[in-house]
Amino acid sequence: PFTLNLIKRAPERIKSAVVLQTIGRDHNDAAFLAMFDGWAEGLSASQASVSETYVSETSVSNANLAALRRNMFINDLNFLAVSEADIAQMTVPMLVLQGDDLYHPASASKKLAALTGSTCIEGWKEGPKLELARRSVADFLRRHAQSA
Repeated sequence: PFTLNLIKRAPERIKSAVVLQTIGRDHNDAAFLAMFDGWAEGLSASQASVSETYVSETSVSNANLAALRRNMFINDLNFLAVSEADIAQMTVPMLVLQGDDLYHPASASKKLAALTGSTCIEGWKEGPKLELARRSVADFLRRHAQSA
């Protein structure tokens, strides 16, 4: 979502983008919340082991963590940080390498490619397709760097 948010906020600074396994929603909200909660719990535990003075000066409060959790994951955005309407307006050329796991579902990559009119490379992570994907990314970046 950060790549898409950067393109939304500063498109003039981005000549092209390779979006690798975009994060997205596909019946996985509980997994995102559990992942965040585990991270936040670990953060709180690590702060408990630091000196009391340091923690009081730099502590990430429970309220701040709750706000971050809410802002990042409790919204109606399929791409977590940018709306589909915003994505459809993007003109930065993109190449999408499809995700295939719980946090990076194939459906998010396909939807991003469809919204932006981009190519989506599937099944690229191993075997002969990995080298083909590597060449495709290099060619894509070279082509758009030359047109910049």
